[in-house]
Amino acid sequence: MPGFEVAEGEYIVVINPDTVVDSNWLSKLINPFDSDPEIAATTSKILIYSQNEIINTCANTNHYTGLTFCRGFNKPSCEFDSYQEVGSVSGCSFAIRRDILKNLNGFDSDFFLYQEDADLSWRIRFAGGRIMYVPESIIYHKYKLSISPWKEFYLERNRYLILLKNFSSRTLLLLLPALIVTEIVTMGHAVLNGPRYIYSKLQAYLWVIKNIKEILTKRHETICKKTTTDREFFGFLDWKIPFEQVIKFPMISKTVDIVFNSFYAFHMKLISRIV
Repeated sequence: MPGFEVAEGEYIVVINPDTVVDSNWLSKLINPFDSDPEIAATTSKILIYSQNEIINTCANTNHYTGLTFCRGFNKPSCEFDSYQEVGSVSGCSFAIRRDILKNLNGFDSDFFLYQEDADLSWRIRFAGGRIMYVPESIIYHKYKLSISPWKEFYLERNRYLILLKNFSSRTLLLLLPALIVTEIVTMGHAVLNGPRYIYSKLQAYLWVIKNIKEILTKRHETICKKTTTDREFFGFLDWKIPFEQVIKFPMISKTVDIVFNSFYAFHMKLISRIV
């Protein structure tokens, strides 16, 4: 964060260290800001370095229960070629207006690893900013999909932080059935991967309980800056979980997909009308 605090430019650009950029990556990423003052952030098309015809992510997708996934993962690089508004940047490569980042108090240091880009994106959207995906801004990421036990802890803990910080109490109550189902999904993932993953999942619960006062303080700060309603915000969230990104076995993935995503589709449609 100190680098952000002393930056004097109009825009802040964030890039992963394990990347190689295309020659026009930066100019294309910055160009949209000149055309629309409502654009708060832009994000790149990110391809896999070792297989540069394959997509890593084209902006991230945010599930309405706080899970975050790579948009377009494993698809051919020729897809997702449309410049469009999206719900979340990828922390691997994005640009943001410096004044907006300052107003939102930057990244939340509690996140440390994973989901900090999702949390920032949620706060951008709730504050009325637009996020644009720029397919001409191309970067190559030395990426391999894997979830270690310690990563499981951060992913789950930070998901709870995002939900508690950003949604109203009424929305969280309406989300409760889906949140319970997602706990079944995520605990199932932990059980399938062994005791260390179960321990990480339980540690995520414990961290939230221990730090609930600080979380509620940040929740108050975030909600005070909201200009977008929860109902409007739901238009930038996804109901579908791409189980193929987290389950190695195709038959299990397809079965789980049918069962759980059928529920999510119904529930999302229902609550988006009443939230």
